[in-house]
Amino acid sequence: MTKKSPPFRIAPLQKVVAEPVTDLAEQANLDQQRGRRSKAIRTRGGNHIPEPVPSPVFTLCQQLPAEDRPALLMQVASLLSPEEQLDLLEQLTAQLPAGVARQLEEELRTRLAQRSS
Repeated sequence: MTKKSPPFRIAPLQKVVAEPVTDLAEQANLDQQRGRRSKAIRTRGGNHIPEPVPSPVFTLCQQLPAEDRPALLMQVASLLSPEEQLDLLEQLTAQLPAGVARQLEEELRTRLAQRSS
């Protein structure tokens, strides 16, 4: 004999009352939470992977003068393992415009050719 499944149960309806938000800090918090949810990435399985939030270090680096950023990048990169350095290079080059990426590739090929000869 097959076992009968239990009856399908539905929770009682709940009444929802909307209240206006008057506190600006609360509104900003709600907007931020809503923004995080909308930026989530949907995968094939239906799971949500949140988009990475910029770190405070990244935000501070953006505030540095443009001429100081390469030196900081070199210092940070020197602390990474070779594998992490390659990952960082991959991320950085993916953000370059196509023309700049091609120019960089040509310069690197020239340097490598000079070193090997």
